[in-house]
Amino acid sequence: MKIIWQFVVTKSIFEAIDAGDLQKIAELTSIFKFDAFKINSDLQLSPIQAALATMNLEIIHALLPSSMTLEQNIRLWLYAARVSNPEFIYDYFFKISLLCPAQNQTIKRDFLQQLLDNECWQALEWIFAQGIQVSFFPAIDFKPKQAVVLSLFALKYGMQEQLLKHLYTYLLDAPLNFSLNKPEEQGKTIPWYLAYQEKWQLLREIFRKNPHASLNIMPIDGEYKDASILWFCAQDDRWNLLYDLLCLRTMSPLNSFVLFKAPAHNEFSLIEWVLGRAPTEKKKEIIFHILVQLMLVNPSILSNTTNDLEPNLSQTTQHLFKMFTRAHKKNWISAEFIEEFTAYKNKINSLIRKGILSTPQSFKEKIAEVFCSCGMNVPLSLRNRDYDYFDIHLKEVLHSKIDFFKQPSKKRKAEDEIFQPNKKIKL
Repeated sequence: MKIIWQFVVTKSIFEAIDAGDLQKIAELTSIFKFDAFKINSDLQLSPIQAALATMNLEIIHALLPSSMTLEQNIRLWLYAARVSNPEFIYDYFFKISLLCPAQNQTIKRDFLQQLLDNECWQALEWIFAQGIQVSFFPAIDFKPKQAVVLSLFALKYGMQEQLLKHLYTYLLDAPLNFSLNKPEEQGKTIPWYLAYQEKWQLLREIFRKNPHASLNIMPIDGEYKDASILWFCAQDDRWNLLYDLLCLRTMSPLNSFVLFKAPAHNEFSLIEWVLGRAPTEKKKEIIFHILVQLMLVNPSILSNTTNDLEPNLSQTTQHLFKMFTRAHKKNWISAEFIEEFTAYKNKINSLIRKGILSTPQSFKEKIAEVFCSCGMNVPLSLRNRDYDYFDIHLKEVLHSKIDFFKQPSKKRKAEDEIFQPNKKIKL
């Protein structure tokens, strides 16, 4: 008989919830004792889950006990997180916390942990969009992917740096080439957002500790389509940072689109910013590193098939030198500048044609000789070192005085005075 009555009461509760009959729910809850969180074996649903699906706070509150345990609150919010409407989640997240004011922060923190563990990104994004307070985040146990998603939300909605700095240690082992799963967010990675929002020190640290983050990723649509991390550095005159990023990434080639394509909202490409506005010495160092990437560490060079070299290297370097010619006509660079880099290019092309740089071993053996032939003091002992050592040493070399980067003629006007494109456009 008891089982029959339980069945009848449960059936009546679900019918009242479905009909939105608050009076019926109130009558049933006042007469019968039942667990609103208990899942019905036939429906595979609890009354509170059914109530959450109605998006009606009055019905939800009518089913809740007068006092709820922390576990019940967490279960309730987790159910809410799985409901399709994130606006309801946010509303309920803050209203329901009034039931347990003494445990408010703890409950919210545990709720957020549940959202993270269950990857309820839609609910989390809505909460971030409303400006959630971050004071209780430090107590949450993050996983690398969770830290990435939260960082992206924080950057997208302009959150305090407090959260970003807290997440930083989690980001060191995280996939930083990941972006939010929306068309308008594709290509907007954590490093990209840091560059766009001019958080330069954090950007430098991210790349220093996580060398696998890509410099090639750019948005594929929107106002900042094709705006790369390096482009933002150049636009904001962050030449030292741009140079350091190139040094760190010397063994990872740049995509030609990063170099030559102007973003949708601006007429100048990365190369044009560098040639037109960078200080003379820094300009040469940056261009040199770009040539190193294009001509020495292109994957086709490290293959045994030299037939692939022409389309991958010649077209890109020819485009670069055509831009040198245009830059010279605009008085951005000197004739000596072009002569120096032409001599360097010819040296490398000669080695490529002879097949000297056609294998990883020959690459390591000959690259130091190439640099030395251009006036750079690189120890030949590098041939016995690994790539990481060479990468670090190259940065040291370029900080020293070398003949290759001699000053151009003083007769021409200062390049920085001639080139004055419009300054940064903000959203």
